[in-house]
Order: sequence, then structure tokens, then C-alpha cells
Amino acid sequence: MTKSTIKKCVAILFVIYVIVLIYVLFLDNRQRFGMFLMEITPFSKAHFELFLNLIPFKTEIDYFKQLAEHSINTRTVIMNIGVNLILFLPMGMALPVLFENKFNRLWKVLVLVVAVVIICEAIQFVTVRGSADIDDVILNTVGAAIGYGIVHLRSMKELLKSNNKGD
Repeated sequence: MTKSTIKKCVAILFVIYVIVLIYVLFLDNRQRFGMFLMEITPFSKAHFELFLNLIPFKTEIDYFKQLAEHSINTRTVIMNIGVNLILFLPMGMALPVLFENKFNRLWKVLVLVVAVVIICEAIQFVTVRGSADIDDVILNTVGAAIGYGIVHLRSMKELLKSNNKGD
């Protein structure tokens, strides 16, 4: 495969990923939780107290406290942390491949990812699709950094370089 063929495949997969990401973040009905069950008014004091977290690692610390007290399912904790790590991993992989001149440094990828995640968290909060949590921003960003790291593994770089012919 040539480098341009790889880029085309990555572009197609990236479009599919973005569609799935939009569905998961904004359209999946499982994202509607709590507020409707508790009949909380949007933008009320309770809305901000229950569905906005600006304290880094608060959610994870709460999870581990609940695990120690056996008051939360381990699967719930693993799913929350795992999904948040994995959710933006593909973006961290795709951006440097698709836009190698613009996203050729980790910090450039992370700046874009942080901006996108903050916008997504704000939309979820404002549209009552979920909570806005700084821990999600942190985990999503770490996931993107892992994706970036995967693309920059020596073996992956060699694969992309060796297929540079016919570009």
C-alpha cells in the first residue's frame, strides 16, 4: 500500500469515527441520566452541583472511595475510565497521519483535542445530555496522547515511510 492509500483509508475511518463519536456523545439515549429521573431543572443550583465537576480527579477519587466501600460496581468504574481513555485515542492517531504538516507535534494535537473535548462537555451539559467533568477532559486528552504515541512508535513510522513510494 502506498502512503496516499493509507491516508485515504485513515480518512474514511476517521469520518466513521467522528460519526460514531457524535452519536455516543450527543444522540445515544443512555447518555440521558439522572436529571430526568430526579426532575432537576436545567441550570438550577442542583444542576450545577450534580452535573458539573471542575475539580481535577474528583470523580476518580470518588469512584475509588466507593469501590473501597463496596458501594459501586467495579465494571462501572472500569467502563467510565476506559471509555474516556479510548474515546479520543483514534483522534490522537488520525490527526498526525491525515494532517502531518499541521499536527506534527504532540502539543498541537493535544491543544485541538482539549478544545474539542471542552466544547463537547459544554454541549452535553447545556443540552442536558450528561455532565461536564474536568476528569473526562483529562482522560480524553490522555487517550489522544496514547493514540499519538501509537502512531509514532518506531514500527508504525517505518511502515508509513516504507510505503512512501508511489505518493
